[in-house]
Amino acid sequence: MFVGAAQSAPDAALFGQLPQAHDAAIAPDGEQIAILQNHQGTYFINFIDLTGSRSKLGELRVVGLGDQVKPDYVKWIDNHRVIVSVRQTQMYRDIPIQTGFLHLIDSNTLEANIVVKPPKKTMRQFNNRVLDWLEDDPDHIIMQFASDRDE
Repeated sequence: MFVGAAQSAPDAALFGQLPQAHDAAIAPDGEQIAILQNHQGTYFINFIDLTGSRSKLGELRVVGLGDQVKPDYVKWIDNHRVIVSVRQTQMYRDIPIQTGFLHLIDSNTLEANIVVKPPKKTMRQFNNRVLDWLEDDPDHIIMQFASDRDE
């Protein structure tokens, strides 16, 4: 009979930590991976080049998602652009409200833009609801969100 070595229980503090990787997706051409990662409570997206043609070995290609932002998912829409869905709590008239946004990030330039910018005078919560990804048309998606006008 074989008896394995005894292992001690993991430190209790580990159970209260957020996971280091939240979500990941591989580019359609298989040359890059986008990973949503957590570093000390702040999330960022890390682009890992699998071919060595876009970056030097060990070079970090990351984009921060901002303070108090929690990611939902990452999805490649073509070989160099990803959409990242995030949510955060914002205050509106002294009431905490959860809002969601989509960020379009270019893995070549590391530039990020909000897909649907929030209105300035009103609160619109759901700016990240995608109804159809239109897989055959990477420049467009079908979304659902409220109008900016007060009616």
